Amino acid sequence: MNFYQHQDQARGRTAWLLVLLTSALVAIVGLFEVGLWIAFDGRHQEPAYWISSVGIAVFFVLVIGGGSLVRTVQLSFGGGKSVAESLGGTLLHPGNDLDPAQRRLLNIVEEIALAAGISVPPVYLLEEPGINAFAAGFSPSDAVIGITRGCVETLNRDELQGVIAHEFSHILNGDMRLNIRLMGLIFGLVVLSLLGEILVRLLGNVHVSSNSKSKNNAAGIVMVLFMFGIGLWILGFVGTFFARVIQAAISRQREFLADASAVQFTRNPEGIAGALKKIGGFTDHGVIRSPEATEVNHMFFACGLKRSGFLSLDSHPPLEERIRRIEPNWDGEFLQATQNEAQELAQGEEAIHKGLVSGLAGEGVTSGLAGTFGAQVPSPFQKPIRENGAVESALDAVSLAESLAGANQNSAAAVSPLLRLSLHWTTLEKARQMALLAPWIRQLSPSQKTAMLNRLELSPPPTDLFSACFRQVLSLWLLNPRQKMLLGQGASRSHAALNILASVARAGGMSGVTLQTGWQKAVQHLAKAMPAVPIPPDSSPAPQRKYLSVLAVAPEGLRRRFLDACCVLIRQDQVWTESERVIIICLSAALDIPTPPDAMAA
Repeated sequence: MNFYQHQDQARGRTAWLLVLLTSALVAIVGLFEVGLWIAFDGRHQEPAYWISSVGIAVFFVLVIGGGSLVRTVQLSFGGGKSVAESLGGTLLHPGNDLDPAQRRLLNIVEEIALAAGISVPPVYLLEEPGINAFAAGFSPSDAVIGITRGCVETLNRDELQGVIAHEFSHILNGDMRLNIRLMGLIFGLVVLSLLGEILVRLLGNVHVSSNSKSKNNAAGIVMVLFMFGIGLWILGFVGTFFARVIQAAISRQREFLADASAVQFTRNPEGIAGALKKIGGFTDHGVIRSPEATEVNHMFFACGLKRSGFLSLDSHPPLEERIRRIEPNWDGEFLQATQNEAQELAQGEEAIHKGLVSGLAGEGVTSGLAGTFGAQVPSPFQKPIRENGAVESALDAVSLAESLAGANQNSAAAVSPLLRLSLHWTTLEKARQMALLAPWIRQLSPSQKTAMLNRLELSPPPTDLFSACFRQVLSLWLLNPRQKMLLGQGASRSHAALNILASVARAGGMSGVTLQTGWQKAVQHLAKAMPAVPIPPDSSPAPQRKYLSVLAVAPEGLRRRFLDACCVLIRQDQVWTESERVIIICLSAALDIPTPPDAMAA
């Protein structure tokens, strides 16, 4: 399949659907404004008309906008963890007593995360017989992967890899954030309809006074409000229906985009196509029995509900259409899905995992993920943490993280074999192991995070670049969004960006004309309208946490542009030093942006 063409088509159609949704919202307000224009026929210069017109616009903004905002905050509070737990998911940790199928799942999630250049997300297992999976969360920092037992025990390795790659593409393409905002917007329209219904019910029970003059006035006011309520109810109902139709259409396009991206990730169309064929041939298909599945159905890999019968309201395209986009010559036959034996899963699984990880480092494997990312993922992943001594608990992860941040180096060798091994890692090996620690650190309780922050604050300052950078990254992992905003108070985004960019310049060791040229190119890439500015003289090689926190809560587009600007600066002398690789890997982890391939290349 031409996955690039399919990606462009899906993105373009999504943009048009979003424009259509915006137009529909404007039309709702416009209809009331037209009605007001007709009611004030010939009296459009009167103050009452303009006051009413502005009042209607403000009313709709407050109701739809306020309802949407409240629901969006509600949905994004708690991140993907709350969604997974509401569906009955159980968190899987490598150190738990896992069966072979669950170990294989965690191995595949690690492989895809390393290939994509992002932190390994937590994985939740749903005790559901259907074949399905989902990605949930408002941003990559709080994203989780959820997967059903039916999916884990029915799909083979290639098929499961395709499903996980599909879910990772939702994370990288920003689909989770888009879905939450669409859900919030629809809730705002539902509130509008409910207000109209309440107004109609209340006014239907109003009794007007018997005084003739006041009776006429009151009856007129009641009638106007009654008609206004009916208008709200009708437009809210119709608006909600069409918004759901547009939401479903957007969701279908994002599923096509994720399918194409999964093929791009794995270079193995048979994997995801095989998973879709097994869903079609499975008795339960992808049905999720949890009552919470209705609201989050659009997040699933396959439809989690029985299909409505109306394509316009289905959040997923038909399986047949998805398969034919991947395999145009498909014969139309679904696969009979049977559960894999545990012994079959266990046989050679670790060898496969090590081979793929070595392939990611360009060590000879030429298929699947290795063929795609062989030049991007570094050789230290030939020896992942689990091969040399497992991170079996949050305590292990915290100890290793504090050791890498230079906070407990004196006692590291006495704690565990893993920490003794870490003392012999090179600087780049340490930087590249960060992705495996992220899910453990982010799952700590608020009190555990506070205690860890206090230990970091009380420990002596790091003496090397990696430890200094990683300590800042670790601190950001331990802070919630509000704490990050408070930490960055008083610093503008442009000031923070320039100071961190200067740290990148210092770390690279460039000087003279090369440094000045690279600096100006990077600044222009960051903001074309920004005038020429000198390099801040007080910048240190390690970015300051205050400035990192400012950018960490900035919009994703700005964070991506900033990381690109850093790479523009580094590429000026056409050499990537170890210090430059370390600082870019750490910046990517701090800003929740996939690590650029140049920084990860061996």
